[in-house]
Amino acid sequence: MLTPNQCRAARGFLNWTLADLAAASGISRASLNSFEGGKGNIKADTLAAVRAALEAAGLEFTDEPGIRFKRELVRILRGQTAHQELQADILDSFKNGQGGEVLVMNADEQQAFAKGRQDLLAYLDALEKLRVKERLLICEGDNFFVLPQECYRWIDRAAFQAGVMTCIYADKVAIKIWQQDTIILIQNNDIAIAERDRFNFLWNQAKLPPQK
Repeated sequence: MLTPNQCRAARGFLNWTLADLAAASGISRASLNSFEGGKGNIKADTLAAVRAALEAAGLEFTDEPGIRFKRELVRILRGQTAHQELQADILDSFKNGQGGEVLVMNADEQQAFAKGRQDLLAYLDALEKLRVKERLLICEGDNFFVLPQECYRWIDRAAFQAGVMTCIYADKVAIKIWQQDTIILIQNNDIAIAERDRFNFLWNQAKLPPQK
């Protein structure tokens, strides 16, 4: 679980105030202050939310009172299960139930649909239950829509990078190379912010697909 000592140490690692942790976890400052001071009991789901927020910021916990920054900031997912592993990681990143957004550049849902129709539909259903929205940049002329059309924007064919898809979510960026069944998963908040800004710039320049 999470101990008061670990919680205080984690905030020290991140240079977070109680207000910072409250904003990241959705738990009140009063409850966090009480927990760190060893006063009263705290619910298991509350502890889980606090720990998830700290882990999302790049920390991992070892045996009491161990705490450290995650060493594995870049992972390589390979093989036929790589896409399912990515989907599982995306869902895990939003398990606190506070909602969020997944941004997808150079999306090719028709290819994803062909590779695993049921997996894709189950993933989208799970995202909806977690209150996570998707926005996708697709190639101009692509009329294959799984989500409502307002979730998509067309980008110029010359700018579309076929075969390479980028997903931006939480503090992570995943680059999928379709032909090689390989995903490069990077956990770095600065990179995620930069890629999110680039996505939004392209989104604002892109075209809304015409209604069928």
